[in-house]
Amino acid sequence: MSSISDAAVAQGVDGLHKLPPVAVMQETLTQKPNDSFILIPCDDQTGLAAFWSGDDFIIVADRIGLSLDGIRKISGPFTDQSIVTLDHATLIRFHLPSHPELSIRRDSRGWQLVAGHASSKSGLMPVVRPGALEFPLAQPGHVVSFPDPATGARLLLMTSKAASGGVTVPFSGPGYRVRASLEGVVVIADADCLIFSLSHAGGVLSSAQSTRLPVGGALVFHANNTAQNQDLIFQGLQNTTPQNLKNRQKEAVDKAGQSSGQEKPSLLFDAVRAALAAGDLPAAQELLSQAQKSGAEAVINSPQNLALSGVVALLSGKIKDAEILADTRWIGMPDMTLWRAFYGLQAGKKSWETLPDLADNISKIKQYPDTLRDLILPSVAAAIIRYGTNGEVKQLGNLPDTPVYALARGLILMREKKGDAARVIFDQMASSSSGGVASVGHVMQIRLRQVLGHAYPDEIVQDYISLQKDEDEAGIAPASSRQILYLGLSSALMQLRQYRSAMMMLSFLLPGPEIPQDILEQAYRELIRKMIFEKLDLIKHTTKLTSAQKNQISDTVALSGQNLPFLTDGPEKAEILMGYGQLLMALDNVSRAQHIFSQAMVLFPAPEQRSQAKELMARAALLQGMTDEAGQLLESMPAQFLSPALAARKTYDLALLAKKKGKADQALALLAHDETDEGLDLRGQLYEASYQWPDAVLVIGRLATRKLPQSGALTDAQQSLAARLTADAVSAHDTDTLQRLKNFLSGRTMGHEADLLLERQFKGAMIRPPSH
Repeated sequence: MSSISDAAVAQGVDGLHKLPPVAVMQETLTQKPNDSFILIPCDDQTGLAAFWSGDDFIIVADRIGLSLDGIRKISGPFTDQSIVTLDHATLIRFHLPSHPELSIRRDSRGWQLVAGHASSKSGLMPVVRPGALEFPLAQPGHVVSFPDPATGARLLLMTSKAASGGVTVPFSGPGYRVRASLEGVVVIADADCLIFSLSHAGGVLSSAQSTRLPVGGALVFHANNTAQNQDLIFQGLQNTTPQNLKNRQKEAVDKAGQSSGQEKPSLLFDAVRAALAAGDLPAAQELLSQAQKSGAEAVINSPQNLALSGVVALLSGKIKDAEILADTRWIGMPDMTLWRAFYGLQAGKKSWETLPDLADNISKIKQYPDTLRDLILPSVAAAIIRYGTNGEVKQLGNLPDTPVYALARGLILMREKKGDAARVIFDQMASSSSGGVASVGHVMQIRLRQVLGHAYPDEIVQDYISLQKDEDEAGIAPASSRQILYLGLSSALMQLRQYRSAMMMLSFLLPGPEIPQDILEQAYRELIRKMIFEKLDLIKHTTKLTSAQKNQISDTVALSGQNLPFLTDGPEKAEILMGYGQLLMALDNVSRAQHIFSQAMVLFPAPEQRSQAKELMARAALLQGMTDEAGQLLESMPAQFLSPALAARKTYDLALLAKKKGKADQALALLAHDETDEGLDLRGQLYEASYQWPDAVLVIGRLATRKLPQSGALTDAQQSLAARLTADAVSAHDTDTLQRLKNFLSGRTMGHEADLLLERQFKGAMIRPPSH
């Protein structure tokens, strides 16, 4: 490993990748006002990333709970600021169009942002490693991701718990651009497969598909001939008959047992490899234990033997003990790609992080001895068929025709919608003498009917519950089949709109080979979205909510709010937050809704999407009487990014703002062409407040024409509208409108007292002069 020197930077970060044509002038600190600072109080475990985004300086703290109340503001350039708390981070924005000279300091009280001094730190110089870039942060914090406020590009940030000086010189490579920063590391992730990881030496940027999109230096092959299945762990291993493998295992064990002295630890590891190749996991574990107790640290900690230890633990189902395979030291070593990806699969990492590399290594897996191959390929094949792309499924090729691949063969048929053929396989599995195999078969019988739509959701729910009860009574509940059962049951309950029960099923699930982290998150996202937007649709089609409906909405808000933190920050979550915030508005929890809309605004990448969030934020601010904040939000919505509908909503909000400021003429001018229900209602209020009764009759009359039904009983809201039009017409002495309204309502009652009141108003209007 070597640091990027000035000469290397001049030629390209690693001698291959040129620096991006990004002018550092925007990030250069030029102005020198009098010193002023802002203190962000926090503990010593709070990491920070700080960088310029257009004319805004952004600080990202990897903890929540920071608030403006806890930030000490001193005179200077930091008065124009805002703060948004996400589920796992806090974003602070300072609008500084003059780009003053800034620095960041760390002390016992927290972080200080100082204007008037440039940073005295030399900054981070990334280390180029095979397949990775390592940023030597002394105390790395956490990874945070959200769109760049200025450009909408996806950002990956690594915070730092200690002052590091940030990255002083921006650079780029295939699929990524590293930006200049005052603290932490800020990467523009143009490729979806980039991963930021923590290591003992700092933060490591790599690619989930290292052979397709390499990051950093050239990859390192440790094997002489990977095509012949020679790799870091099993060098020289060749497929042969089971008996030959057993013989080799015995020879290796005997040789290790007869040895003594310095060669014994190495021979024990050789015996572990031989036992593993023969599929004898108990023997491999016992031999590994002996090797690790030998005290020969150099042998035990060699790359080959560390990896071998992880593989034995992994294949034995001891995921925690296999964590060495996730270590960043293996990044950039193609002959370890298979084992890193297989560990990721078993540990439940996101499918896009593991399946591409597993698919690329199918040929290697098939070249392993059958006994070793069959410990790996069945679960790999099942995951690829369930969640992989068509191309990845094609890479599987022909699978061995043995019982351990029955599930994979059934899944392929199910994926291809060949239900009858898949049913035969799952029926055979369900009849197996092995309790585990039979359990999987029973679950897949139900899952097949569910996926192909061959049963109603209530039937599917009953089948899953009956199977669960039977297995619990029999004491047979393999984790693999139970995971699929809970996922399928949750989906069926969701279809029946039994959302709380569906969420309970999801709460029983943990990421694993059957359900990777992103697939589990997808299930949460689908359920939360359905809950929220179903209630939002109810609100949009209901004039006045009943108490029961409000209770239902309140329950949805509580249940979805508890589970929103499971969703990754990004555009999909932002859309859900927009709906969630509108439910809060319907419950009059306007302050909380405004906060939720601010989260959505930060997570949206596109200007129009952000403007949609700002409009709702402005509406919430107006409802709370925060006219200055509402005005600033509306002004920050650029016209070129607004759809006609959004532009109309902005105009309405500006009119509402003008009304609240007592500028009725300005409000009416803004609403002159607004024929929406909201617009007509607000114009009516303005005319009524200024006693312009004829104009009030005109606009409320148009609203009534649209809202009042030709026949049938009137709802409470419709009765109120009719009474309002009547009062306006009475005040305007508009007998024609009163007569038409009386004829329109003829034969329909609004209640005895209301009917009498309206009748008196009708009669009184005939003898009173117009009101002024």
